[in-house]
Amino acid sequence: MDTAETPLPPRPSCGKQHDPLVQPMLDEPHTFFARARAEEPIFFSESLGAWVVTRFDDVCAVARDVARFSSVGNLDTPGIPPAVLAELMKGFPPVPSLVDADPPLHTRVRGLATKALSLRRLSAFEPRLRAIAEALIDGFVDRGEAELVQAFAIPLPCNFIVELLGLPLADLQQFHRWSDDWIGILAPHKPIDELVAHARGFVEFQHYLAAAISERQARPHDDALSDLVSGDGGPPLGLVELVNAVMQIIFAGHETSAGLITAAALELARDPALLAAARSDPATREALVEEALRMSSPVHAMFRVATEDVELRGVKIARGQRVQLAWISANHDEARFADPDRFDLHRTAAHVAFGHGIHHCIGAVLARLEGRIAVEALARRLPGLHLAPGQPLSHLAGVTVRRLRALSVAWDRP
Repeated sequence: MDTAETPLPPRPSCGKQHDPLVQPMLDEPHTFFARARAEEPIFFSESLGAWVVTRFDDVCAVARDVARFSSVGNLDTPGIPPAVLAELMKGFPPVPSLVDADPPLHTRVRGLATKALSLRRLSAFEPRLRAIAEALIDGFVDRGEAELVQAFAIPLPCNFIVELLGLPLADLQQFHRWSDDWIGILAPHKPIDELVAHARGFVEFQHYLAAAISERQARPHDDALSDLVSGDGGPPLGLVELVNAVMQIIFAGHETSAGLITAAALELARDPALLAAARSDPATREALVEEALRMSSPVHAMFRVATEDVELRGVKIARGQRVQLAWISANHDEARFADPDRFDLHRTAAHVAFGHGIHHCIGAVLARLEGRIAVEALARRLPGLHLAPGQPLSHLAGVTVRRLRALSVAWDRP
């Protein structure tokens, strides 16, 4: 009798299995990326139509190589339906600005953005940021339970970036919706009617910002938006360039922070000892923020475009092909982080949650500040913080951003 085992069929390639916008990768990408780093560290994703780079050292090498891997066009979304394009044509055309520009334009726009988000300005606003955090918690603390994403993680950074830019707080809810619209059109896997609605919101956002920019050009204020508009002494940026730059700053100024705050709150609610330590120890809060950034990678990926034929680890990438830098995979690379799926406050190796190279996130200082303030306020004001039972921890589907859709928690009422 033949007892030889029937060989198992070969597993599908990583490129066929990779789809970060659907399950199982949407909520649990780490098992897939661990296999990719081991078996196919650079593969062509059929779902994205792009090469995906997964190992820490390779991701950093591509991010640094601005000559062979351009950022121009990295926010383009191939295959947008004609009905959606028709709506987008009613707004301002996309032009290279900040995350999607190369030097020298990137250098200049980044300088303006850095001026607008200067340490001096952020330091002056820090008491206001703390007051916003306290006021938000005041709104739900007596209930003993809350959904923290909508009640705290999104409005805290959104309130702050709106005030920093000098825009009306009365429009805050609109900003929340417009941000969701931008995420929506960057992930064109939804029904056409939803994509068209997102496109309309995106265009509405552009025209809103154009009006605010034009007003600052006529009458500058003492705010970050006026800093951007006033320029650096060189030729002024045009309206289209300014609209694109401000949109990216607003998005970077709150969406990354919202993901970070949600991830940090999740860890606080999971671990009573961590909650107690974060209440009184600034070093714990700082380490928690860094590890939450590494573990969650709120900006989980970004794209580049090959400017020439390139060979990377024996893989030939043709000129004009898109390359995705999988920050989330790099941040879980076993070669850099021992036991990478474990939350560990004592790590010393730097992560790439804010990117790497010349496009390192300009909002990193702001996000870290918001994260530390949020952690301190939540730990101090919500004793006994814990997860509400039975909730699914599902993630927002985005090509570049990643955060929980909702996080329901409860605590001991006074």
